Amino acid sequence: MTYRFERAEDPEGEGEEVCRSATAADAKERMLVLVALGIESWIVPLDEGFSLRVAESEAGAALRALADDAREGPKLVPAPEALALPGPWDRFWMVVAGLVLVGFHLLASANPELWRESGISDARRVTDSGAWFLAGTALTLHADFAHLAANLLFGGLFLWFLSPRLGPGVAWFLVFAGGWLGNLCNAFMYAPQPHRSLGASTAVFAALGILVGLEVIAVFRGGGWQPVRRVLVPVGAGLALLAWLGTEGERTDVLAHGWGFLAGSLLGLAVGAALRGRPPQRTAILAGLSVWTALVLCWMLALRGPGD
Repeated sequence: MTYRFERAEDPEGEGEEVCRSATAADAKERMLVLVALGIESWIVPLDEGFSLRVAESEAGAALRALADDAREGPKLVPAPEALALPGPWDRFWMVVAGLVLVGFHLLASANPELWRESGISDARRVTDSGAWFLAGTALTLHADFAHLAANLLFGGLFLWFLSPRLGPGVAWFLVFAGGWLGNLCNAFMYAPQPHRSLGASTAVFAALGILVGLEVIAVFRGGGWQPVRRVLVPVGAGLALLAWLGTEGERTDVLAHGWGFLAGSLLGLAVGAALRGRPPQRTAILAGLSVWTALVLCWMLALRGPGD
């Protein structure tokens, strides 16, 4: 018995198609199901996607085997994504972002009256004065080095898994957007009470939420809407991490962490539904430039002072 993974010739009229996949890896994964049952099959590259074909006499058995495999449910993370490691650019931008946070911490420590007081998220200023930019600048400030180190550690961990899936540009754009939205919601939740917060932890939990949102879409996309209980795995894991990491310490802003996680989850759901695989290079570059542009703009507005 032979199993052919590709055929160069056009097999129009030869065999019967039992599955069409967007990628060769996906087609080969389904082919292995047939291999295990001794059904001869082959993959034909098409202009759009890959056709898995079998002899006409084997078509019925092949379709039943693939249907049974689909009912068993897919892995939560497709193998290529689960095994993906950050590439050179992913690691480079993770280091750059870490150095930026360290630099802001040193500036704020040297002159807290200027940097910390200008950039901290103040609920009254955000809601009464329309200082929306403080929701962004607060992400770059930290109370002390331990606070900074914890955010670098866990933020780096979540981005280690997120960046290879979306690319560094889109990943950082979503993390910054989730953190900014989380801080903004937090300010409106506390207003008109006086409430001040700082730290990248809102963005860290947004990164966790993005991962959860992507996993939920992966479950539905791979197995339809029937295995709803499988959605509880990524959601439950995310909520457990949120409870474990985001509620300890007297000065912990629990609501900010929760809002960041919620904002990130919604962004992850939206992006997971819209994209299949890493976005195009142009999109990644534009998203990355948008993050740095937004951060510079937020700080320029913050340093002008509330009276300008």
